[in-house]
Amino acid sequence: MALSAPETPWRHVLRAAAVGGGLTALWIVIVWVAYTSPVCQGTWTCGILLIFGYWVIPAVGAVVAWPVMRWAGVRPAWLIVLVGAVVAMLGVMARDGFGYSPTLTSPWLVPIVAVAYAVAAWAVVARVPLQWRVLPLVLALLPWPVVELTAGARAASAQQQELTQAGVPLLGPDLPAGYVVRRAGTEGGTQRELFYRLEPASIGTTPDLTTEENNTIWVIVAPTSPTFAPPDRCTVAGTTGTQDYRPPCPQVADNVWRWNNGDYVSYFVRKGDVMVAVERTSANVPEDLLRGITRTLSPRDPSYFTD
Repeated sequence: MALSAPETPWRHVLRAAAVGGGLTALWIVIVWVAYTSPVCQGTWTCGILLIFGYWVIPAVGAVVAWPVMRWAGVRPAWLIVLVGAVVAMLGVMARDGFGYSPTLTSPWLVPIVAVAYAVAAWAVVARVPLQWRVLPLVLALLPWPVVELTAGARAASAQQQELTQAGVPLLGPDLPAGYVVRRAGTEGGTQRELFYRLEPASIGTTPDLTTEENNTIWVIVAPTSPTFAPPDRCTVAGTTGTQDYRPPCPQVADNVWRWNNGDYVSYFVRKGDVMVAVERTSANVPEDLLRGITRTLSPRDPSYFTD
């Protein structure tokens, strides 16, 4: 027989937490068994299950937890499950936003969902002043707006950390008037490379592909290829990876070589033991801009490259 909420609110809270955490643990076991089964063999053949399950773990409570809550004597089960599922989803999103994405077999998912259902039960059944019922709910949801408000700063910090580990000098030009640096990054791992784009600020941060192709200057900094021997051997890391550009690539200035194929124009600038490729794919970008960039390349602080 179900116990009434006014008499035993803590029993409802603890039972709700047990249901949420228990169902989550059960789901984790099911996913792990499926992932390591002979059918999946620990490969991405079951990737859809993993991706789907990542978001189902909190939401599954809305379907399965309701009858289990009723069986456990938690009332009103439907409202606790509804509130708990929402809090759990936001909790998973918050943890993901802080850069600690719980995998489908991560034990962190168990306390996230358990706490979500516990605070939901407290908010619904506790016979205390409203502010004390809502306070745990607010505290449980607090990480989510913090994640949203700090997303830009955390992304910039992560990007700067990545750039400091590029393994090549952070070379950048004096920016042409109206241009900004976008999408700076590295190859990561043991591959030493820095890449970024110079784009007119006027095209916005999400231009369509045609606008982007017609206005972007690509810059790639990578170690000089041992097979680079211009004008007949033009091996350089460009926009499509290290490649042999069809010769010739004649020298046009001290440690500067030029290559073109129609409107596609590249300048290769040697700076110490690295080569900087400065490229356009459209005549819409004046070649004078490319030449100006080759003349002003110099070491920059990581903050220069952050969006």
